[in-house]
Amino acid sequence: MNCLLLITAAGLFIGQSLAKDCNLICAAVYDPVCGSDGKTYPNLCTFSEAFCKNNSLRLSHAGDCNSCPYDCYKVDNPLCGSDGKTYENGCALKLATCGNSSITLRHKGECCERRSCTSVQPLCGTDGRTYESRCEFEYAQCEDPSIKLAHEGRCKDCADGCYEIYSPVCGSNGKTYSNECKLNRQSCLTGINITAVSRGTC
Repeated sequence: MNCLLLITAAGLFIGQSLAKDCNLICAAVYDPVCGSDGKTYPNLCTFSEAFCKNNSLRLSHAGDCNSCPYDCYKVDNPLCGSDGKTYENGCALKLATCGNSSITLRHKGECCERRSCTSVQPLCGTDGRTYESRCEFEYAQCEDPSIKLAHEGRCKDCADGCYEIYSPVCGSNGKTYSNECKLNRQSCLTGINITAVSRGTC
Protein backbone atom coordinates (compact mmCIF):
# COMPACT_ATOMS: atom_id res chain seq x y z
CA MET A 1 0.00 0.00 0.00
CA ASN A 2 1.57 3.28 -1.09
CA CYS A 3 0.39 5.64 1.63
CA LEU A 4 -1.11 3.81 4.54
CA LEU A 5 -4.22 5.46 5.98
CA LEU A 6 -5.49 4.13 9.25
CA ILE A 7 -8.95 5.43 10.08
CA THR A 8 -9.97 4.90 13.67
CA ALA A 9 -12.67 6.21 15.98
CA ALA A 10 -10.04 8.22 17.82
CA GLY A 11 -9.00 10.08 14.69
CA LEU A 12 -7.02 9.86 11.49
CA PHE A 13 -3.40 8.72 11.55
CA ILE A 14 -1.13 8.87 8.56
CA GLY A 15 1.16 5.89 8.11
CA GLN A 16 4.85 6.39 7.69
CA SER A 17 5.45 4.35 4.52
CA LEU A 18 6.23 6.62 1.62
CA ALA A 19 5.55 5.86 -1.99
CA LYS A 20 7.91 6.54 -4.85
CA ASP A 21 4.86 7.40 -6.95
CA CYS A 22 2.51 9.61 -4.92
CA ASN A 23 0.04 10.42 -7.67
CA LEU A 24 -3.12 9.06 -6.11
CA ILE A 25 -6.50 8.99 -7.82
CA CYS A 26 -8.78 11.01 -5.57
CA ALA A 27 -12.54 11.36 -5.84
CA ALA A 28 -13.95 14.85 -6.41
CA VAL A 29 -15.43 14.97 -2.91
CA TYR A 30 -15.17 18.13 -0.83
CA ASP A 31 -14.64 17.11 2.78
CA PRO A 32 -11.80 19.51 3.74
CA VAL A 33 -9.01 18.87 6.19
CA CYS A 34 -6.40 21.35 7.41
CA GLY A 35 -2.71 20.45 7.21
CA SER A 36 0.04 21.52 9.59
CA ASP A 37 1.35 23.69 6.72
CA GLY A 38 -1.76 25.86 7.04
CA LYS A 39 -3.11 24.64 3.72
CA THR A 40 -6.68 23.37 3.25
CA TYR A 41 -6.90 20.08 1.35
CA PRO A 42 -10.20 19.20 -0.42
CA ASN A 43 -10.30 15.78 1.23
CA LEU A 44 -8.19 13.22 3.08
CA CYS A 45 -7.04 11.61 -0.16
CA THR A 46 -5.48 14.83 -1.51
CA PHE A 47 -3.88 15.35 1.91
CA SER A 48 -2.38 11.84 1.82
CA GLU A 49 -0.98 12.59 -1.64
CA ALA A 50 0.76 15.67 -0.23
CA PHE A 51 1.93 13.63 2.77
CA CYS A 52 3.56 11.09 0.43
CA LYS A 53 5.72 13.90 -0.91
CA ASN A 54 6.41 15.48 2.50
CA ASN A 55 6.32 13.10 5.47
CA SER A 56 6.77 15.98 7.94
CA LEU A 57 3.24 17.09 7.09
CA ARG A 58 0.58 16.37 9.72
CA LEU A 59 -3.18 16.72 10.00
CA SER A 60 -4.11 19.75 12.07
CA HIS A 61 -7.90 19.44 12.17
CA ALA A 62 -10.95 18.55 10.14
CA GLY A 63 -12.46 21.40 8.15
CA ASP A 64 -11.11 24.47 6.39
CA CYS A 65 -7.93 26.02 7.84
CA ASN A 66 -9.68 29.40 7.97
CA SER A 67 -12.54 28.09 10.10
CA CYS A 68 -12.54 27.60 13.87
CA PRO A 69 -11.53 24.00 14.57
CA TYR A 70 -13.90 21.95 16.70
CA ASP A 71 -11.31 19.30 17.46
CA CYS A 72 -7.55 18.91 17.00
CA TYR A 73 -5.41 15.95 16.01
CA LYS A 74 -2.59 14.94 18.33
CA VAL A 75 0.47 16.69 16.93
CA ASP A 76 3.29 17.62 19.29
CA ASN A 77 4.49 21.01 18.04
CA PRO A 78 4.26 23.34 21.09
CA LEU A 79 3.60 27.05 20.73
CA CYS A 80 3.66 29.76 23.38
CA GLY A 81 0.67 32.11 23.48
CA SER A 82 0.81 35.74 24.55
CA ASP A 83 -1.23 34.67 27.61
CA GLY A 84 1.81 32.73 28.87
CA LYS A 85 0.22 29.34 28.18
CA THR A 86 1.84 26.56 26.13
CA TYR A 87 -0.41 25.09 23.45
CA GLU A 88 0.19 21.61 22.06
CA ASN A 89 0.16 22.81 18.44
CA GLY A 90 -1.16 25.50 16.14
CA CYS A 91 -4.62 23.94 16.09
CA ALA A 92 -4.88 23.95 19.89
CA LEU A 93 -3.86 27.63 19.93
CA LYS A 94 -6.43 28.40 17.24
CA LEU A 95 -9.10 26.42 19.09
CA ALA A 96 -8.48 28.41 22.26
CA THR A 97 -8.20 31.79 20.56
CA CYS A 98 -10.76 31.57 17.75
CA GLY A 99 -12.91 34.67 18.22
CA ASN A 100 -10.44 36.03 20.80
CA SER A 101 -7.91 38.23 19.04
CA SER A 102 -6.33 39.31 22.34
CA ILE A 103 -4.28 36.08 22.46
CA THR A 104 -1.56 35.83 19.83
CA LEU A 105 1.51 33.68 19.17
CA ARG A 106 4.43 34.83 21.32
CA HIS A 107 6.98 32.35 19.99
CA LYS A 108 7.45 28.76 18.84
CA GLY A 109 8.20 26.18 21.49
CA GLU A 110 7.02 25.95 25.08
CA CYS A 111 6.51 29.11 27.11
CA CYS A 112 9.56 30.12 29.11
CA GLU A 113 9.34 29.69 32.86
CA ARG A 114 10.56 32.66 34.88
CA ARG A 115 12.42 31.32 37.90
CA SER A 116 13.44 33.07 41.08
CA CYS A 117 17.06 34.11 40.61
CA THR A 118 19.09 34.11 43.82
CA SER A 119 22.74 34.26 42.77
CA VAL A 120 24.30 37.41 41.32
CA GLN A 121 26.50 36.74 38.31
CA PRO A 122 26.33 39.59 35.76
CA LEU A 123 26.41 38.48 32.13
CA CYS A 124 26.48 40.60 29.00
CA GLY A 125 24.19 39.55 26.15
CA THR A 126 24.77 40.24 22.48
CA ASP A 127 21.72 42.54 22.70
CA GLY A 128 23.90 44.92 24.73
CA ARG A 129 21.99 44.30 27.95
CA THR A 130 23.51 43.28 31.29
CA TYR A 131 21.72 40.39 33.01
CA GLU A 132 22.19 40.22 36.76
CA SER A 133 22.25 36.40 36.89
CA ARG A 134 22.54 33.37 34.65
CA CYS A 135 18.91 32.37 35.16
CA GLU A 136 17.77 35.88 34.12
CA PHE A 137 19.94 35.57 31.01
CA GLU A 138 18.57 32.08 30.25
CA TYR A 139 14.98 33.36 30.52
CA ALA A 140 15.72 36.19 28.05
CA GLN A 141 17.45 33.69 25.74
CA CYS A 142 14.41 31.40 25.88
CA GLU A 143 12.16 34.33 24.90
CA ASP A 144 14.56 35.41 22.13
CA PRO A 145 16.97 32.66 20.94
CA SER A 146 18.94 35.21 18.91
CA ILE A 147 20.45 36.52 22.17
CA LYS A 148 23.85 34.95 22.84
CA LEU A 149 26.38 35.39 25.62
CA ALA A 150 28.77 38.18 24.67
CA HIS A 151 30.96 37.84 27.76
CA GLU A 152 30.83 37.43 31.53
CA GLY A 153 30.51 40.60 33.56
CA ARG A 154 28.63 43.79 32.84
CA CYS A 155 28.28 45.12 29.31
CA LYS A 156 30.42 48.08 28.35
CA ASP A 157 28.68 51.27 27.35
CA CYS A 158 28.46 50.45 23.67
CA ALA A 159 25.69 52.85 22.71
CA ASP A 160 24.14 52.13 19.33
CA GLY A 161 24.65 55.44 17.58
CA CYS A 162 25.14 53.86 14.17
CA TYR A 163 23.20 55.07 11.16
CA GLU A 164 21.39 52.49 9.05
CA ILE A 165 23.68 53.00 6.08
CA TYR A 166 24.58 49.99 3.98
CA SER A 167 28.31 50.20 3.35
CA PRO A 168 29.43 46.63 4.08
CA VAL A 169 32.76 45.69 5.56
CA CYS A 170 34.28 42.29 6.21
CA GLY A 171 35.39 41.74 9.79
CA SER A 172 38.47 39.87 10.93
CA ASN A 173 36.08 37.28 12.40
CA GLY A 174 34.84 36.40 8.90
CA LYS A 175 31.46 38.11 9.34
CA THR A 176 30.00 40.87 7.18
CA TYR A 177 28.72 44.04 8.89
CA SER A 178 26.41 46.56 7.26
CA ASN A 179 28.89 49.33 8.06
CA GLU A 180 32.07 49.94 10.08
CA CYS A 181 30.17 51.50 12.97
CA LYS A 182 28.18 48.28 13.42
CA LEU A 183 31.43 46.28 13.36
CA ASN A 184 32.95 48.51 16.06
CA ARG A 185 29.84 48.20 18.24
CA GLN A 186 29.91 44.41 18.00
CA SER A 187 33.58 44.46 18.92
CA CYS A 188 32.71 46.57 21.96
CA LEU A 189 29.80 44.34 23.02
CA THR A 190 31.72 41.09 22.76
CA GLY A 191 35.02 42.38 24.10
CA ILE A 192 36.72 40.79 21.09
CA ASN A 193 39.02 42.86 18.91
CA ILE A 194 37.27 42.82 15.53
CA THR A 195 38.79 44.91 12.75
CA ALA A 196 37.70 45.61 9.17
CA VAL A 197 39.87 43.58 6.80
CA SER A 198 38.22 44.70 3.57
CA ARG A 199 35.39 46.73 2.09
CA GLY A 200 32.38 44.81 0.83
CA THR A 201 31.02 41.47 1.97
CA CYS A 202 33.27 38.67 3.20
